[in-house]
Amino acid sequence: MLTDIFTASVASEDGNKENNMALTQNYTHPSGAVIQNAYYKITSIRGSKDKMTADVSVFVDAAASNSGKPAIGFASHDFAPDLSISNFIEQGYASMKALDEYSSAGDV
Repeated sequence: MLTDIFTASVASEDGNKENNMALTQNYTHPSGAVIQNAYYKITSIRGSKDKMTADVSVFVDAAASNSGKPAIGFASHDFAPDLSISNFIEQGYASMKALDEYSSAGDV
């Protein structure tokens, strides 16, 4: 039960299914380059029973993420957690998809 403050790193290579969730959509790098079907992965979740923050790393693709290549971008998104559902990672992805900037994102 989440009562106070919660922090978890969710980026691992242990095969845990919840860690393999991601979204894909085009990403415009600050240099102006557009990466088609970039791989958006929640790499950490932190917060409290009132507000959670999902930290997102953007990779060129899933292979880059899985092989330890550096992220090409980062973002953070806040959401109100549903404490009756213990999978905060899944909630983070659902909250991202509700945002206009991820409306065209696909699930991986």
